Amino acid sequence: MGNPRMIHWHGELLWPTDLPTAEVIDLSRVTALGAWCHEWFRRHPGQSVTGGIALKERFLRAGIPVRWCDDHPTFAGTGVSADERDMLWS
Repeated sequence: MGNPRMIHWHGELLWPTDLPTAEVIDLSRVTALGAWCHEWFRRHPGQSVTGGIALKERFLRAGIPVRWCDDHPTFAGTGVSADERDMLWS
C-alpha cells in the first residue's frame, strides 16, 4: 500500500524529526518550520503541498522544489480562477 493521499503536519517543526509522507502534505497547521526542512523537501522533489501560504515565498526564495496544491491533480480546478480573483479584488 502506498502513501496516503494527504497528511497534515502541525506545530513547531524546528528540529529534525521523522515526518510522515503522503501524496499531498497540508502545511496549514505548521506554526514554525526549521531550515532543516529545506533539505527534507530537496530529498522529496516535486512533493505536493497545500496550506502554508506564509511559507510559499520562503520556499520560492530558497529554491525548494515543491508543487503547490494548484499544480496537483487532486486540487486542479478548485477554488477561484485568477480572473475571478482579480474581479473580486478590483
